[in-house]
Amino acid sequence: MDIAKKVQRNANEKELNVEIKSKENPRPESEKHYYNADHDKLKKLGFKRTREIDDEIKIIIEDLLHYKDRIGERKDVIMKNIKWQKSR
Repeated sequence: MDIAKKVQRNANEKELNVEIKSKENPRPESEKHYYNADHDKLKKLGFKRTREIDDEIKIIIEDLLHYKDRIGERKDVIMKNIKWQKSR
């Protein structure tokens, strides 16, 4: 939900009036689970962050705005109801 709020805030700065809607989780695993990404290995390999997440979101929104009409025309295809099967 944190990322959704960041996207909403950045999109609303572009006057896109973004609304957050919850969708049923199509994945078999729990919606809430512990996850702690290990970034130390990347740092040891020389990775250095060049932008903050909000800056990346702004760049993505700017790129997608060029295709706003096309995305709107195909939103029913983009937002299909997907159900993932539980692993056997």
